[in-house]
Amino acid sequence: MQISSLSADNMKKPQMVFELFELVGLLRVRPRVSQQQSKDDIKRLPSIQQAAWHKDDKHNLMVLLCSNGSLLLRGEEKGTTPVIKQVSWFQNPAKSVRIITLDPSGSWLVCTCMDSSLYIVPVAGVVRNSPQISCQYWSTEDITLILRSDRRGLPSGLVWWHTVDDLHIAIIGTELGEISFVDLRLKMTVASVDVKESITSLELMQDKQHETTALLINTMTGETAQMQLEYKSMRKANFEQMKSPVMAASMATAMGYETLSKMAIPMESVFLGMGDLQDKIQPMPAASSTGNIQFSVQYARNQVFIGARNKKNDILEIYDIDVENLPMFVYQLPPGTSDVLLTDRVIFTITHQEQSDETLLCVQSSQLAETSLSVPKAHQKTESSIIQTFVLPPGERLLAMFQHSETVDSVVVEDNLDHSHASTTSPGVSHTVDGVILVTTSGVFKCQPRTSPEKLFLELAVNSSDTSAADVLAITSGLDVNKLYEMAGDEALRNENYEHALELYHLSKCSFERRVAQFAKHGRVADILAYLRQALSKHSDVHTAERKQLSNLTLFCFIQQVLESSGNAIQQQSLSEAFSQFLNDNFDYDEVTALEQLSAYGLKNLMFDIAKARGLMPKTLEMLAQKGQFHLSSELQAKLASRGFTDIISRSANGAFIQCMDPQEAVTFLLAKPETILSHMKFLLSHLTSLNEESLVHIARVLDPSRPSFRSLANKVRPPRQRTASGSSISSLLSLESTVSFGQEGTVEFLCRPVRLSCGQQHTAVVSSSGDVYTWGRSQKGRLGHGDLIEEEGKSVPFRVEILHMHRINVLSVACGMEHTLALCSDGVYSWGSSEYGQLGQGDTQQHTRPVYITELSDKRCIAVTCGHYHSMALSADHRVWSWGWGVHGQLGVGSIEDVLLPTHVTALDEHEVTKLAAGYSHSTVLTTQGQVFTFGGGLYGQLGLGTNGKQTFPIFVESLKNEKVYLICCGSFETLAVTEDQKIFNWGRSPHFFRYYMRQEYRSSKRSTQTTVPSNTVSHRLLPVLMDCAFTSRIKDVSCGNWHYMALMESGQVYSWGYNDHGQLGLGSKMDSQMTPRLVHKLSNKCITTISVGAEFSVAMDTTGYMWVWGRADSGQLGLDFGTIGVGKKEVSLPCQLTSLPPLNRKASISSEHSLRSDLNTDVDIEWDLPDLSSVGNKSVPYGRDALSIALRQLRDRYSTQPMIRHCLDIRDFVAAAVIYETIGDWPQVLGYCLRFLNDCFISGAYDEAKDKLLSSALDVMHHVVRKFTEAQSSDEQSPQQQTVWLLQERLFPSPTSLKDPEESLPFDETNKTMPQFSAEFFNKVVTHVVRQLQEEDLGEEYTSDLKGILTRYNSMEDPTNTKDETFTQPFAQLDAGVQLQEFRAAQKHLWQEILDNIKKDLDRHPYIALSMTAAATVASAAVSQQRGWRGEGEVVSEPQADVVLFTCNHHFPRVYFQEFILPEFQQRMSELILPLKHTTKLLLKYYGRQEGCLPTACPICVYNSIRMEQVEIVVQQNGNSESIRAKPWDI
Repeated sequence: MQISSLSADNMKKPQMVFELFELVGLLRVRPRVSQQQSKDDIKRLPSIQQAAWHKDDKHNLMVLLCSNGSLLLRGEEKGTTPVIKQVSWFQNPAKSVRIITLDPSGSWLVCTCMDSSLYIVPVAGVVRNSPQISCQYWSTEDITLILRSDRRGLPSGLVWWHTVDDLHIAIIGTELGEISFVDLRLKMTVASVDVKESITSLELMQDKQHETTALLINTMTGETAQMQLEYKSMRKANFEQMKSPVMAASMATAMGYETLSKMAIPMESVFLGMGDLQDKIQPMPAASSTGNIQFSVQYARNQVFIGARNKKNDILEIYDIDVENLPMFVYQLPPGTSDVLLTDRVIFTITHQEQSDETLLCVQSSQLAETSLSVPKAHQKTESSIIQTFVLPPGERLLAMFQHSETVDSVVVEDNLDHSHASTTSPGVSHTVDGVILVTTSGVFKCQPRTSPEKLFLELAVNSSDTSAADVLAITSGLDVNKLYEMAGDEALRNENYEHALELYHLSKCSFERRVAQFAKHGRVADILAYLRQALSKHSDVHTAERKQLSNLTLFCFIQQVLESSGNAIQQQSLSEAFSQFLNDNFDYDEVTALEQLSAYGLKNLMFDIAKARGLMPKTLEMLAQKGQFHLSSELQAKLASRGFTDIISRSANGAFIQCMDPQEAVTFLLAKPETILSHMKFLLSHLTSLNEESLVHIARVLDPSRPSFRSLANKVRPPRQRTASGSSISSLLSLESTVSFGQEGTVEFLCRPVRLSCGQQHTAVVSSSGDVYTWGRSQKGRLGHGDLIEEEGKSVPFRVEILHMHRINVLSVACGMEHTLALCSDGVYSWGSSEYGQLGQGDTQQHTRPVYITELSDKRCIAVTCGHYHSMALSADHRVWSWGWGVHGQLGVGSIEDVLLPTHVTALDEHEVTKLAAGYSHSTVLTTQGQVFTFGGGLYGQLGLGTNGKQTFPIFVESLKNEKVYLICCGSFETLAVTEDQKIFNWGRSPHFFRYYMRQEYRSSKRSTQTTVPSNTVSHRLLPVLMDCAFTSRIKDVSCGNWHYMALMESGQVYSWGYNDHGQLGLGSKMDSQMTPRLVHKLSNKCITTISVGAEFSVAMDTTGYMWVWGRADSGQLGLDFGTIGVGKKEVSLPCQLTSLPPLNRKASISSEHSLRSDLNTDVDIEWDLPDLSSVGNKSVPYGRDALSIALRQLRDRYSTQPMIRHCLDIRDFVAAAVIYETIGDWPQVLGYCLRFLNDCFISGAYDEAKDKLLSSALDVMHHVVRKFTEAQSSDEQSPQQQTVWLLQERLFPSPTSLKDPEESLPFDETNKTMPQFSAEFFNKVVTHVVRQLQEEDLGEEYTSDLKGILTRYNSMEDPTNTKDETFTQPFAQLDAGVQLQEFRAAQKHLWQEILDNIKKDLDRHPYIALSMTAAATVASAAVSQQRGWRGEGEVVSEPQADVVLFTCNHHFPRVYFQEFILPEFQQRMSELILPLKHTTKLLLKYYGRQEGCLPTACPICVYNSIRMEQVEIVVQQNGNSESIRAKPWDI
């Protein structure tokens, strides 16, 4: 017999998806058809007729029955070369082998012959080198005859059954339907049965899991029967078995209460209790409604199954041992399938293609081929489950298919970051792949894996952008697809295929840290950065935790890229802008980590971007201070100042950031928030000489005590808790350290008129008293500000906007547009929602689902905001208007019809003082303090009130209202309302709802065949303001307009509504077409409403307790009510309904009043001076000149420290200012000395020769003034005034050792005496002559003649310079006597105080007395008389004592003597012990308490003290948490 092996090269190349398998030939008994050998020649060669197969862990054996009657054996041990041997058989045709089969161990072959005889062949001993088999029943050296049967039919089926009782039974089926059971050990037939049909084959099905054995009998008719051979049964549980230890454990188990163990259930066999074997045979369904069914035994997944293949639709159903149950699996097979073999993960099928006359072996993925009985796959879709196809050699018929699995080397998969190369293998790691053995009439083939599935997967994934084949392979082979994709990404990265690597990493679902690390290792951070940004842009694809991880990685990548681009300015600028945008827009990265990383690499600009976006400015500055990074670039300073961060930066690190700035830059930076200058006075004083004039003027304006703002500025200074001097003194202001907090909150909150409630078309926003914002309604385009917490196309009940709350941003007002929202906060304006037209003011059209800060308005001090449908407006504290967003109709008022992406100044309104804003769909309205109304934008419906329907791009005055004083305005979508001071409401414009309503009315009229027509003037456009028919009992507090429905709020708290009511938006309890006159909303009549707003077809109101009331349309969630409140499917509410999901919004949070409580401590600064406007005193062209300085120094002499001031004047050689300071303290020698030093500097300069005569004249006037003042001041001393005058002249004009003794202390500055000015003899002759004449007038000058002559002699020797004339030096000395002018200011102060007293006393005519009870009056009178006697002086004669008492309305009454001698001193002492001792207030109160008669314009001292003390204690406890350090105690009487 010719035996040949078939190589893969000889096979026709298969059509395959991927080459996981290969088909190799194991042996051939006849060659393939070729040109050299015809089919007839080949047919004369032996062929294979039958095959038997066995495989275990160590061996595999195949036995082939050939047509020449011999047996061909192929045995193979693991790791050895296969052994092929031929076994010859009897030559007698009657003895030729008919059927063969192997025993379960693969050692014995049983075969039945044509004469029905049965033989056993020891095949293991033939092919194995050391078979190690022995048996006492059969020969191991030769064949063994079992029996000669007298069966009439030819054998057609044979199986070897090894029973649980260790019997070896051969089951033989014949063509006549006979089935015989032959005991191979006893060599006898033990049972037989007749199925009455010709048997074609037998299959044994042994289910070891269920301990069941059955025989499948296939007949010639195509039907299949099943015969149970072994199974568990309770019928054989006799009494003896019940007595077994297992069964006797509990009788309950025998009664069925517990599941019996396997040992307790006996096995029933066909040989035990032999009944009729015919009953054991049960036919299986041979056909179904869809076609004939062929049954087979399939082994997969360590189980045995019954496969039922439908020949018509090629469906394979897999059952367990009972086909009566539903199928466990259903597979769609390729069309024309004739044979099928099921394995763990693939299905091998044999199909015949009639068109090409080819027989195919198809390898099909079982998971992809799975289908259902109800919806089977079409045949064309089945191809997607076929992973590989082989074409079998032509002219060969398939005889058998046997399952065969191969173990192949796998790829090492490590868990560290550096995976091994994909091609690396390890001998210890393997993977089992299912295969198949094919037996044809001409040979044996094996379909085996060509490579490991992991290697093939990596090859497919790396080399192709389409990963579908790799996915099919992973599914088919059960691979760890995530790990393999990760390894494929590593391989693609090594191959520099970066884009594909990103795709593979994405498919692997590996951590983003690893992806970034791998790309960074290859220097490809830019690629991973682009990938991360793209991933973050897909909100719905990334969950929250993953977004945080992605954001942090993006942060690191940005830092790396910015650092690497340091050499390329353009690239770095672009990256920095993108990085800054990311930091502002992204809310998922860890801000602390970001700050630490940016600080470590010195990226301060970006650090402050985070600080702004996250409200982390204190943390940022603290981090920089800890690292010693105090320097801020000039560009960064300007950026921070423009964003309003001057205050906090000036306070951080004890002012270290300011001190590290250039002095000029520091002043510029601080002037952005002028209040902060107070915190850095020492720094500014030390650098005054280096500042330019402009900076000095700015500082002077801030610190100008004559300006009204100075009082507010001084009140903001937070004094230390333990203080010994008044906080109002200028010296304390100059000595403050950086401990003061200033900002715009106070200003904005004071000027802002909060709008706490606003409705858009389909959403609502409301502000609580604690400064939080709650929003509800339709959530599309992020208009609610909740980020990704609410789905894009959803509706929401009220939720707090957590971003603003988290950063403790205090919200003052809100405004809602169609798809966006604005919030006016203490630190500026925030926006969120759609920015399709730029209505968010961010400079782009990107949507923001969380609040973002409008940087462009950061320095505008906005006090009001409003929204149109798609545009926005803001009003600043200086009454300027800003607009941005949709502008096609001119509604922005800037003269164009273009959209504006950033807030733009409406300059046309600068000449008007605007106080209110309103906006509609395409128009805008503003109101001025004069009550004038200006409109601009679209006027198609007459909404501008100008008499035309054209558009206006600039604000136009509504001329029709020129005689009206308007104080309220509001806009609907296409109309405008205005309320005048005399309570008239004007309306202009028309809503489209109005026209639809009247068209419907006209249609109804025509249907009723009436001739009623609507007057034309009723339905026309209102192009001019029209007075509405409205009358109210109370003053109108607010008015609001929706889509043709209106609501008015009275100051009494009542609400009226009128207009269209199709959705119950009027709140009247029913749906009416319209209500054209205002009606009271009765449901709210017992509620005191404080705020109202209306949306498209709904209304909202808030009462004094902070509860919200809503009514109207509800289909978009705009009422904030859930279905449980309004009912499922209900779309409107016609009566006001309380919004219970919101807490009362008028409850003040403790933190919200922190600012006001803190500021209460600082309201006690007493400022009593009266100053003219110092900036306009003297020369107008030189603000804050010499005149202003002199006035300030004199008037504020008690408010500053003299010595530091004088020292500073001497440092800058300002001798005139020093003279003025000495004048205020009466030190006239120093006054004269410094005046003369100033004159000396003038003479020395040489530029004043021409002004000498004028200068000398001025000097003489000064001398006269100083001598007079000095003489008056010294008149009470031991020395005479004349003696003092001579001493003054000698000391100031020419100090010498022989001069008179100084009656005062020596000058404080020694350098003054050393640098005395040198004047001409002419000058001193005139001076001495003047003094002598003054002395001679008193006849007292003779005794000083010698001294005066000595002075004159000393100066006569000096040369007299040329006289010059210049009026520049005359004015400073003339101001030495200017203090007299201040008397008129003191007179004005007294006049103001008198008016205050008169105002207090205005009610005395109605209440001229204090009523006392008889007992109280008698007691206080008696005490007064008694104490008056007791305190009378010795020897003093008095008349009868009178009951002189002091009475207060608080029922504190005192005898006047006791009041003056005890109460007032104790009051003064207790006031000085307060936390903030109010010295000036105490002094003023004591002055009025000391009055002897009349009315005292104040409360009693006890109540005053206790009230002030209690207020200060509450504030201290609020700040410190305890009051243990408070010394001041209550005053009890």
